[in-house]
Amino acid sequence: RAPFRAAGSALGLPYVDVEGFSMHPHRGFDILTYVLDGSDGFRHRDSLGGSRTYRGGTAQWMRTGSGVLHEEFWETRDDRRTDVELFQLWVNLPSGMKLDPPAVRYV
Repeated sequence: RAPFRAAGSALGLPYVDVEGFSMHPHRGFDILTYVLDGSDGFRHRDSLGGSRTYRGGTAQWMRTGSGVLHEEFWETRDDRRTDVELFQLWVNLPSGMKLDPPAVRYV
C-alpha cells in the first residue's frame, strides 16, 4: 500500500475515507481500479448490468466512453470498520474515442 499512498500524496491526490459512492455518471474516460487490500470486499454495480465484488489483488478496467452509471461500496460489517484500500488511475480518452460504447472488464 505504501507506494500507492506515497505516489498519491506526491501528486496531491486525495485520500478518500468514505463507505462508497452511490450511482453516479462518468463519460469520456478509462478508469482502472486496483484493490490493494479488499479482505472485506468492494462492490461495483453499473448500468451495463455488471455487478461484482472485488477483493485484494483484483482490478477493473472501465471504459466510460459515451457514458455509464455505476456505484461502488465497501462491504461493511457491524462489528468493525471495513478494511478496503484501492487505487484508481483515470485516463482522459482521445476525442475520437469519447463516444465509444462503454465497457467494463474484470482483470
